[in-house]
Amino acid sequence: MAKYDPAVYARRFPLLVSKPDLVYLDNAAATQRLDTVLENVVKFYTQKNSNVHRGFYEIAVQATEAYEGTRETVARYLNARYREEIIFGAGATWAINFVAYSWSRAFLRPGDEIITTVMEHHSNFLPWQREAKERGATFKVCGITEEGELDLEDLARKITARTKLITLSHASNVLGTVNPIEKVIAMAKSVGAHVLVDGAKYVECGPVDVQKMGCDFYVFSANKVFACMGVGVLYGRREILEQMPPYQLGGGMVEVVTEEDFSCRRIPEIFEAGTPNAVGIAGLHEALTFLQTFPWDDYAAYIDRISDYMQTAVAELPGVRLLGRPRKRVGLYSLACESVHAHDLAAALSAKNICVRAGNHCAQPLMRRLQIPATLRASFSIYNSMEQAEMFVDALRWAIKKLG
Repeated sequence: MAKYDPAVYARRFPLLVSKPDLVYLDNAAATQRLDTVLENVVKFYTQKNSNVHRGFYEIAVQATEAYEGTRETVARYLNARYREEIIFGAGATWAINFVAYSWSRAFLRPGDEIITTVMEHHSNFLPWQREAKERGATFKVCGITEEGELDLEDLARKITARTKLITLSHASNVLGTVNPIEKVIAMAKSVGAHVLVDGAKYVECGPVDVQKMGCDFYVFSANKVFACMGVGVLYGRREILEQMPPYQLGGGMVEVVTEEDFSCRRIPEIFEAGTPNAVGIAGLHEALTFLQTFPWDDYAAYIDRISDYMQTAVAELPGVRLLGRPRKRVGLYSLACESVHAHDLAAALSAKNICVRAGNHCAQPLMRRLQIPATLRASFSIYNSMEQAEMFVDALRWAIKKLG
């Protein structure tokens, strides 16, 4: 097996090249932009800047071809059965809110049940909590084990014949836990429930096959896979999407409009009203093309080495504990320190050019369950080295000694 070298990939990211002393460990919030993504953005704006699905002139046709070409690329990357199952929007948050609104109106009835988990990002918690309240459904929250894994026994107790949807993250943005998605889907299908998977944190950590997985919906953000901010992807099974009403109304999604009524186009156009972020979507094509040939197995082994180091090194820091010890995790580590607040640690590390995130990470139910107000989170990606992991731990040791 070839030795994985993150330096090879770091050279593909202009910001990291221009700032060689920067240790960027906030990838769970946003990854850096790939060189070909940035080149594609400039090329779009300078050679074919036009609205899509609107004009018949040459650059408008080129813009539309780039936009629809990305839909084909995403479908292949996720192994969707049909290109029409890929919907573009403003981000993973938009995608989940769209499904919550539209799916609920098509499928949710009073007395039905929605199940999520306590480890969810607010984006995959609040929309379902609201829909359940407004539509007279029951909102259930599945717990976690002491190791920070999904409590499958608790989930089994919560699933009933009234369960209509289970929605959960592919990987936790706080604990790094990779959830047993296929097991959850099998449990859901036993009662005829649908499943939405929030892939925002996982999608840049390994390949995704929605057909093999068997999920009904899968969402992710382009800015988590080295592409542009403000772009989200929703995969939805065609037979389900065809039963769902539009989330937004406007140009591009209607077939006929009269003074009395209107009729809609078919999927995917019915769900893509208005002017899309065409340039950002075109950039996503470059990012996924890059990932299609990425050595995922080598990278996974490398991340396992970093995880082994992080667990050992953090355990030696006074008053610091690593949250969660799941059997399968992505390269993400949240730490709680007894003597220094996470915000103060993050500020101190910034002085050493180390970029980490501090706070509740939009996961207040989980923080409340863990009985901590905030954590310091270091999240690794394809360009982060073992040396940077060591620099992070050394700087953390220095900051605790200085501030604690």
